[in-house]
Amino acid sequence: TDECDAGYVCVSGANISRPVDGSTGYICPPGHYCPKGSDQGTNCPQGTFSNGLGLENVTECVPCTPGMHCLTDSLTAPTDNCTAGYYCSLGAVIPAPFSQAYGSECPAGHYCPEGTGVPVPCPAGTYLPDPQKDALNDCIDCPGGYYCDTQGLTNYTGECDPGYFCTSRAATATP
Repeated sequence: TDECDAGYVCVSGANISRPVDGSTGYICPPGHYCPKGSDQGTNCPQGTFSNGLGLENVTECVPCTPGMHCLTDSLTAPTDNCTAGYYCSLGAVIPAPFSQAYGSECPAGHYCPEGTGVPVPCPAGTYLPDPQKDALNDCIDCPGGYYCDTQGLTNYTGECDPGYFCTSRAATATP
């Protein structure tokens, strides 16, 4: 006499709006959402997942976790970690994204291990001129006679002040 309630699926012979017997209907399954009147679940889209039951709207599908990607639709968990040398933002679809909206290759001055959601800056005393690196040991020690005063540098900051000598990894001009 009426449509199935949101969050439920009604199939042939349903006589209540929230069937759960499995033959006339069921609660909306994980990885799907079911608007009012559903005769089947609608897949949560790529870049999202859901492990909950009874979703009513696409907005209840959860954006993929930072550091992970959600490659296909109707997922109940993220597909896998983001690729080393890349970072995946909230809602990433592929493991090595090239869209700033969902992540990108790891920028110079930073490193991105597998599963990175936000690029990690090289520490003060180091620099990294190349992008797409994946480990702390990729950061280059600031050479003797020079200093690297902040995190995430792509080159050393400058020479040490007159009268001072900077050893390797110096973070100030007057150590």
